[in-house]
Amino acid sequence: MHRLGLALLAALAGASLSAQPTSPEVSPPSPHLRNPRRVEGELVVTFSNVAPLSGRALHEANLAAGLSADKPPELHVWSSQIVERFAQRDIEILEVTPATETEFDDPINGNRILHWDLTGRLVSGETITLRRRFRATLWETAFDVDPALVQPSDPDSALHRRFTQSEPLIECEDAEIRRLAAEITSGETNAYLRAERLFRWVCDHLTYIYPPGQRGALPTLARGNGDCGEYSFLFIALCRAAGIPARLVAGFSFTPESTGYHVWAEFHVPPYGWLPADASRADDASGEHDLAGLFAHLPNDRLIASAGVNLPLEPAPAWANPRNSDLSGTGTTGFMQLYTEAGSGFTAQRHTARRLLSTQPLGPR
Repeated sequence: MHRLGLALLAALAGASLSAQPTSPEVSPPSPHLRNPRRVEGELVVTFSNVAPLSGRALHEANLAAGLSADKPPELHVWSSQIVERFAQRDIEILEVTPATETEFDDPINGNRILHWDLTGRLVSGETITLRRRFRATLWETAFDVDPALVQPSDPDSALHRRFTQSEPLIECEDAEIRRLAAEITSGETNAYLRAERLFRWVCDHLTYIYPPGQRGALPTLARGNGDCGEYSFLFIALCRAAGIPARLVAGFSFTPESTGYHVWAEFHVPPYGWLPADASRADDASGEHDLAGLFAHLPNDRLIASAGVNLPLEPAPAWANPRNSDLSGTGTTGFMQLYTEAGSGFTAQRHTARRLLSTQPLGPR
């Protein structure tokens, strides 16, 4: 994959999120960013009590994982770097330890992926700690969308083609999902208002449950429940089936009260660009849905780790597959929050930590 400098990646990511097609008749409104706060955070992955296997134990573990019996122990870890996003700016990377073996860019989604080959650290009793520390300015996103200004998506554009296609987890070509999207949006031609109908439908018809069952839009539709990922997969699939580009965003709540994992969606409407939509948080048990705060709006409590699904991993070991690793396919992972692992031939205790070290409101801007 073509390698870019970090500064160039940030520029590309910013362009993909803010530079939108316009018509001669309409000047695109500027999306609003407000209520910024400066945060310092730390993301940690630890493998403790490492114990490489050998002899019969190694052979049995390898065969159970679909590997050759004598394959030696191996460990690879990937993580998505904190980079510039539309509402996530002024990034400072303060620490990445140990140093990565490789880094590569996923320019379609604006991601930068870090890779560690930790095979040489698989020593009995070893503790392996991956630590990243950073600063970022997080903004509240507030798009005041005027439906009269919304333009059709260009079906020939690379963005439209990429983010309306079917793929694992987002089964938008399924006949039932296509039928349902057409039924929900019947009679409405405005893309923003069509997306709003789909958002309301997902909130009305899903029940939050954790842990979820099988992941993906189709299993979620069949069950009628899921977590934040399932709400997002189904909303994205319905949008794509309706011809509205949409994608997943993965990261964390990042406040003094919570640094928990979270995912949500974005849908693309010219001339505004990518708009956030957090269906699971908007779905209130009372039946009221927070459209004002979580559809085309998002508070400044989110830290984005990555965008998109079925993300590429480089270099991906030829032996790694969903049966024996976090990979969802050949050289891909479903989505990435803290880390993705491909390991074999050892045991260890795995611990993760997401720490907000400081937060400082910067005042209205």
